[in-house]
Amino acid sequence: MLKQQARLIALFVYALDLALVSAAFLLAHQIRAVLLPSIGGALVSGAFYPVARYLPLLPVALAIWSVVFWSSGRYRSHRTVPLRAEAVAILRGTATAAVLFLLVIWAFRLDERLLDDDRLSRVWIALFAVLSGLLLLAEKIALRLTSRYIRGRGLNFRTVLLVGANPGAQAIAESIRAHRFWGYRLAGFVADDDEEVPDRLAGLPVLGRVGELREILDRVIVDEVIFAIDRRDFDRFEDLFLALQEQGILTRFALQFFPHTKAKVELEELEGVPLITFSTSPTSALALAWKRGVDVLLSVLLLVIAFPVVAGVALAIRASSSGVVLFRQ
Repeated sequence: MLKQQARLIALFVYALDLALVSAAFLLAHQIRAVLLPSIGGALVSGAFYPVARYLPLLPVALAIWSVVFWSSGRYRSHRTVPLRAEAVAILRGTATAAVLFLLVIWAFRLDERLLDDDRLSRVWIALFAVLSGLLLLAEKIALRLTSRYIRGRGLNFRTVLLVGANPGAQAIAESIRAHRFWGYRLAGFVADDDEEVPDRLAGLPVLGRVGELREILDRVIVDEVIFAIDRRDFDRFEDLFLALQEQGILTRFALQFFPHTKAKVELEELEGVPLITFSTSPTSALALAWKRGVDVLLSVLLLVIAFPVVAGVALAIRASSSGVVLFRQ
């Protein structure tokens, strides 16, 4: 049931994203065609093509924005993702989509085909990119505020059961209680069979032992189970994992394989085999391509700005010493 609701919400957000990108597309044209000429005078004067000549580019833009945002995981649950991190991801995705949009137009000469060998307005392209980013960001803030209001009234929450009564499990409980807007409600702890714990722990009830988990789930309705266990206990809990899957209960694992590492942890799949990847460098091809483009652009700008100084230094070196100006190794 939860998975079906999550899919419906993802489809709703996806449709809303497409509507906002379309609105940015049309609004950018109106600003360039009507507003800017009235306030910019000669700077943006001249004939501007009607919106009908630009509309064939809208499906191209929607396809590119869809691919970028689907591939970046925008339509997964973001209950626990900080707003700042999601805002940065939205703006980065919008910038990537805008660059790809320009590349597609240039590669297939779409502007020349649509505008009789003319070029698209650079102002319109910039407006489209900026407006789409701002509208998507405003949408995300509105969705966050709406979801927090709904969860604050006791709706749209998920009941979570913590398996384990160790300090790691208690830290998870404290983190969930400190972020009530995530929409999680704690049912309590389930202690390991060999753990000595009181009836209540960190203000929550200890509902029983791991060996009694099936009976506990029969009397306590939960949506998610978080296992805060040692990695050596995987084999021992395999039957419980399978039982939770059969009941359709979402299962999560709070594992710290190497607690002192600062590497980013990602879950990948190799022919059906899950792999946990530890990486200290970016792994996204789009992120690496974007960083490379920014590096090249900034380098060119700095070289242009510093050219008089660099040329003067080169001449001084050449006049005062023998050999080449540039050191090679």
